[in-house]
Amino acid sequence: MAVPAGAAIQPVVPVQLISFAYLAGGGAVFGALYLKNAPAGGRLFAFSALFYSTGRFIIEFWRDDYRVFFAGLSDGQFFSLCFFAAGCIILFRTRKNAKVNSSG
Repeated sequence: MAVPAGAAIQPVVPVQLISFAYLAGGGAVFGALYLKNAPAGGRLFAFSALFYSTGRFIIEFWRDDYRVFFAGLSDGQFFSLCFFAAGCIILFRTRKNAKVNSSG
């Protein structure tokens, strides 16, 4: 079995396992929320986008590949910020629907 060159010097973080546990846990929580009370159009997607992008941004710090895409961020971090912004916009735009559906 071959050991990667940097493994002997640097501890390796199992980002794939952490990412799987994070996403599986989030999927279970969001699935339970959906089955219990389906949120108004787009809100579940917005919350999942915020959840996923936050986790992905953090996990990108633990990766051991130094690649810069834009403004000192990796491509995963940059697109996580874009996805987070999209989730915020969708959440903001659907808040009126949530108020109407909850009161009616």
